[in-house]
Amino acid sequence: MDETLVNLKTMQSFLNHYFGSDAGIRPWDRFQQGLGTTPRADGNRRYYRLWKDESLADVEAAGRAWFARVRHQPDFYVEETLRRLEAHRRCGDLVFLISGSFHPCLAPLASALKVDGVYGTILQVSDGRLTGEVLVSRIGEGKRDAFTQAVSEHFIDPRRTWAYGDHPSDAPLLSSARRPYVVRPDATMRDMARQHGWPTLTFCNDLEER
Repeated sequence: MDETLVNLKTMQSFLNHYFGSDAGIRPWDRFQQGLGTTPRADGNRRYYRLWKDESLADVEAAGRAWFARVRHQPDFYVEETLRRLEAHRRCGDLVFLISGSFHPCLAPLASALKVDGVYGTILQVSDGRLTGEVLVSRIGEGKRDAFTQAVSEHFIDPRRTWAYGDHPSDAPLLSSARRPYVVRPDATMRDMARQHGWPTLTFCNDLEER
């Protein structure tokens, strides 16, 4: 979803919003300094440990405030992808957000876009507070699992499925859909798209022509 549908990294933006700056160093920059070459999935789990002991209610409220602010930034949405989403809705397709981000970031966006469901990273909660542990990851194969779950739960014909992604970790999701699209590919994703025969997103009118 990040940099596919919205022009920012939600986890980064929300972390900076929630924790603020300390001595001029933004929380995301401090977090990145300790990652090094950590694999994406491991880095994702380390990110969520930063939220240990935070009140879920407070984080959700902050998520709504964060979204109310960032949604008005110029070019918040990837406009071409947003138009694509709206075309799917006009065609009667169900639309889901699948992301490695978590509910406080995703819920306000999902509500604004009126999508049919959200599959994000699920965190452990104890006595109303986040423990910092991930129960269900939505990175890599976790996105394929979310796709499979959505198809099963909503009785979707797998032959009529689309998926959109922009990062190598989206490959399991893209390979699951009948019609995968690589959005704004960099060199790595362009090579991957070529190897798998995935089209890059050209925003043609095929949805309207069905």
